[in-house]
Amino acid sequence: MVTYSSETNPDVDIARSLGIGELTFFSRIHYGGGAACATIQQAALAVASGVADVVVCYRAFNERSGNRFGAGVQDRAPMANAESAHFAFYMPVGLLTPAQWVAMAAQRYLHVSGATSEDLGRVAVADRRHAATNPKAWFYGQPITLAEHQESRFIVEPCTSSTAARRPTGPRPSWSPRSSGPGTCPTRRPWWPPPRRARARART
Repeated sequence: MVTYSSETNPDVDIARSLGIGELTFFSRIHYGGGAACATIQQAALAVASGVADVVVCYRAFNERSGNRFGAGVQDRAPMANAESAHFAFYMPVGLLTPAQWVAMAAQRYLHVSGATSEDLGRVAVADRRHAATNPKAWFYGQPITLAEHQESRFIVEPCTSSTAARRPTGPRPSWSPRSSGPGTCPTRRPWWPPPRRARARART
């Protein structure tokens, strides 16, 4: 199992609730959503080294009904530690949300590389094309075109409503199996939905 260091659902509780018996690998990645690729890397390394056969990468919390990053961090209690010191550089000038922080980096990328908004749009179009084929994805059956991306409203320039990440409430799993060949995966109990006993325990 791999998640982020900011995850509030303990690994051991997830394993217990899902009825996982012999958990051979668990790890946490710092930085949050911007480090999603690192969770996949950790999973791939665990499988490649033989430490695990299947690794679930997960993140689950109340983004929409609870902790809404889009509302900003201005109301959070300050923490006097090195990890939070970076807020001093951009909170005073009004950069309070992840979208605003990413927009600054994106603008710099466009300036240095000569890339355009359409180049960013091609990434969003590709992401939505893949999501549209996944029945469990938020945008299942809803691909977009580059023209639609260009016409979508700005959240924080150059990030548009079709570029910025949606923040629903619930789990977001991915998994990395030890494959026995191209296009194959191990025949095991799927991790979701959880076993009936785990669902019953969650209700009590």
